[in-house]
Amino acid sequence: MAKRKINRLGILLILTIFISLGYFLPRMLQSYFSKNNQVGKKPPISGNGGKHITNFPVNPEPDDKGNTEEGSIPSGSPAAEGTIEFLTGKFNYRTHPLFERAPDYLSNRDIYIQKVVLAQFIKMYDAAKEDNVSLVIVSGTRNFEEQKNIWDRKWEIQSRASNDSVKIAQNILTYSSMPSTSRHHWGTDIDINSVSPGYFTTPEGK
Repeated sequence: MAKRKINRLGILLILTIFISLGYFLPRMLQSYFSKNNQVGKKPPISGNGGKHITNFPVNPEPDDKGNTEEGSIPSGSPAAEGTIEFLTGKFNYRTHPLFERAPDYLSNRDIYIQKVVLAQFIKMYDAAKEDNVSLVIVSGTRNFEEQKNIWDRKWEIQSRASNDSVKIAQNILTYSSMPSTSRHHWGTDIDINSVSPGYFTTPEGK
């Protein structure tokens, strides 16, 4: 029985690795070739109706005239390097120049997200406020260890009711990503008003 559980968990982990590689590898390769073959140019256009697309929404750098090119990636940043550290949340977002702490009126917690994301959220916040809708950021960037703490806590709770490691992992994946696979690592995803799914079935949440 124990061997069967280990085998099933191994299959789940292998599937997770292949899914992650399928998502991240093309982006890392695009970043690599963009850096080495198209210095000073935008990355190659791939679909999207001829629109320029970038892997990570980051702040553009001004040129010598103070102008900025939309979608440009500051050199030296994890996004520009396409590093594993950036993708897996193994860098200090609190001190990184692309990240900024959300002001207190947007969140009552110590939350950081990418500056460009924060700027867009403020626009959404202001528009929602005009319609008497309150938006509060309750979760932002999480590094590897912070995501791992969430995973471990949920695993402990789930394991009280089941010894099936595959089922436990599948249940957790319904609402939480495995460490190293969460978009919260990148500072581009936020949770608004509540992290409880039940909240959004209430009159206030709707």
